[in-house]
Amino acid sequence: MNRLYPLSSYTKEVNYLIVSGTNMMKPSTATTTETLPFEYKIIGSYPNPFNPETTIRYSLGGESDVDVEIFDINGTRVLNGKETGKQAGIYNYKWNASTNASGVYFVRITAKGKNGLYTLTSKLMLVK
Repeated sequence: MNRLYPLSSYTKEVNYLIVSGTNMMKPSTATTTETLPFEYKIIGSYPNPFNPETTIRYSLGGESDVDVEIFDINGTRVLNGKETGKQAGIYNYKWNASTNASGVYFVRITAKGKNGLYTLTSKLMLVK
């Protein structure tokens, strides 16, 4: 198994054989199943570079109110989106930048919830 995905169940299986002197017990198997939790992170933006639309993929580790802000290279906010009551999970946020100039932008996702305050930032490149 190369990749582990949050909130997916994984089973570990161990086969064992007990040998004691001349006695040997029959082979046995022990199995456990566990679920990996989500974490707060920006998974990525695709396409990037983009024209005129990109999808920002992010995950939340717990129930949160989310602010999605996009800033140009000068620090001017060009988008302010709010999403409330999001559960733990993976989400997509689409940004249509058809009215924005070519250049470098930054997306800042702020998640506020019972688990605390998380701020995530990633770079975007709009090429027209």
